[in-house]
Amino acid sequence: MKVFTTKSCRILLCVCCLMFGMTVYGQTITVNGTVTDKAGQPLVGAAITVKNDQNTRGVSTDAEGHFTLVVHPNAVLTVSYIGYKPQTLQVPKNLEKKWVIVLEEDVTAMEDVVVVGFGTQKKESVVGAIGTIKATELNVPVRSLNNSIGGRVAGLIAVQRSGEPGKDDAQFWIRGISTFTGNRDPLILVDGIERPMNNVDPLEIESFSILKDASATAVYGVRGANGVVLITTKRGFDGPAKVDVRYEQGFSYATKRPSYLNAYERSVLFNEAIDANPSASQAMKFTDDELTALRTGSDPELYPNVDWQKVLMRDVTLNEKLSVNISGGGKAVRYFTAVSVYNQEGQYDIQPGEYDWVPSKIGRFGKNVNYTRYNFRSNVDMDVTKYTVVSLGLQGNVAVNTEPYTGSSDIYMWINNCAPNAFPVLYKDGKFPARDGLYNPYVQLTQKGYTQTTTNELRTNLTLQQDFSFLLKGL
Repeated sequence: MKVFTTKSCRILLCVCCLMFGMTVYGQTITVNGTVTDKAGQPLVGAAITVKNDQNTRGVSTDAEGHFTLVVHPNAVLTVSYIGYKPQTLQVPKNLEKKWVIVLEEDVTAMEDVVVVGFGTQKKESVVGAIGTIKATELNVPVRSLNNSIGGRVAGLIAVQRSGEPGKDDAQFWIRGISTFTGNRDPLILVDGIERPMNNVDPLEIESFSILKDASATAVYGVRGANGVVLITTKRGFDGPAKVDVRYEQGFSYATKRPSYLNAYERSVLFNEAIDANPSASQAMKFTDDELTALRTGSDPELYPNVDWQKVLMRDVTLNEKLSVNISGGGKAVRYFTAVSVYNQEGQYDIQPGEYDWVPSKIGRFGKNVNYTRYNFRSNVDMDVTKYTVVSLGLQGNVAVNTEPYTGSSDIYMWINNCAPNAFPVLYKDGKFPARDGLYNPYVQLTQKGYTQTTTNELRTNLTLQQDFSFLLKGL
């Protein structure tokens, strides 16, 4: 019988521990999991790597967000995806079911991704000059999207030539005017198709990019000579329905209006002009009694003192918009639907003030300027097969534009051209005053009728996306 010495026991114990450690180190497990976003939509191409692994082992998720990785027990994995916050997770000890990893969107990282001619790129890898605008920055209470982009991107010049409802589209150029004879407008693509953007609802936009120089617009050839605007609208997702109801209200007012002399001051200056002109007839001068009547307002019908801007125009006009968006879907079909109503009032109104015999409303024989627009958009994505996606987009709008028959600009012209003592707004007996060569702005607004124009547009696009990665990876 052999007797083990203390030294022999120590050696035997070390050998046993070494063999046990080798056994533990050699043990491996297979991890099956899925990487999704908060809505449950799978993330394709997400990277899963083993942390602190000298061999930097890792895999990428497939088209359905699945991955399989062989690791040692208690391994720590790092999961990352562009636009999402990376996560460091330890493999659960008892992983019986498929492991679902949910990544959270990284807003700051999404700002570093821009839309280019084909797909998206990281901002740091873009060579051409490309400007982006956050969709939230475009949510301002204005009718035309053209008016929302001015001053938000370097090199973009926008000019708004009118403030009349329905006719207030801004014209814009990218890096100046490239020609004086041909087309100077940039190429505008909405979901990859050339379309105007003035009636696009900002709440429907997912991304907004402007391609400025030749290197960025090269894929569009000569059509991109004036710059390119790329607009991508929102799509549905795999998850429960999400409803977004929004009401917006805005106010418009004239930053500056011309200021005129009243009837008495104008008449005094008129007398001074007669005295300064030897050839002028003294009979044309206003008498002292007439000047007194103009100053005191004792006879407003015979000696009127009308502030035409104050009587026929309001200081503040209102515009408002109500929109409802519904998005959601399942693994096979995803949808996004948006409906909105926009209404904008004009600046004309009747505010008689001290002329209490003048009606306080325009009446049925005239109309204020008004613009109403109804927008509709629907984007549906359908997975016909595992590798085939069919997308259908519908976009339409109906616009109703109302204005006085004489024309809004003509009425404003006569408001500024009529002297305060030319004639009263209305006689007390209900008759309409007038003079040769002059039009009464009140009559032009309330008695000449109105015009109402209705326009409608309907646009569709059908897209088929086929993935051939089962034949060749990346095709």
